[in-house]
Amino acid sequence: MFNSNTGTAFNQNFGVDGVTWMRPTAVLSPRFLRFNVTFWIVSGNFTTQQTNAAAAVLALNNAYKTEKAGVRIAFTTFMDATGNTAAATMTEQNSAQDFQSVVGFNPREINVYVVDAVIESTRAGVNYNGTPIIVLGVNGLIPRLLEHEIGHAFVLWHVNGLPGFTTENVMFPIV
Repeated sequence: MFNSNTGTAFNQNFGVDGVTWMRPTAVLSPRFLRFNVTFWIVSGNFTTQQTNAAAAVLALNNAYKTEKAGVRIAFTTFMDATGNTAAATMTEQNSAQDFQSVVGFNPREINVYVVDAVIESTRAGVNYNGTPIIVLGVNGLIPRLLEHEIGHAFVLWHVNGLPGFTTENVMFPIV
């Protein structure tokens, strides 16, 4: 048996006070919170955006490892929505439900939508109040911005003005 929550394999039974337990025999990997991300490429060249997203994910996982953050992006999926004419005009002004119904949505994953611009910038991003929905501008697939918006998806808020936090903190609002 394998417990995917802890990365521990169990296969030795033993009894204590009439109760059978399974003893861990090997720890297969450190305990990380693993999550999946689907990138919905609405704008830009699909292959270029896919490459940018993969590079950002690799950089984030390296940063998470270096900082001992305890999280990792496990699997990524890349969806080509560049031919979806209904999605072509979407911006951060659309609701989270609009993105789900017009572009698509993978439940139990963080869904990142790459559109032309966010807040009139191609290098900005937004999250819908702690939901698994992130919208990035067409040039927003950069590690720091993606990490910041994933922080919002995990219900982390901005730290500006709070004692002990500097602009080095990923949740500082100016990314």
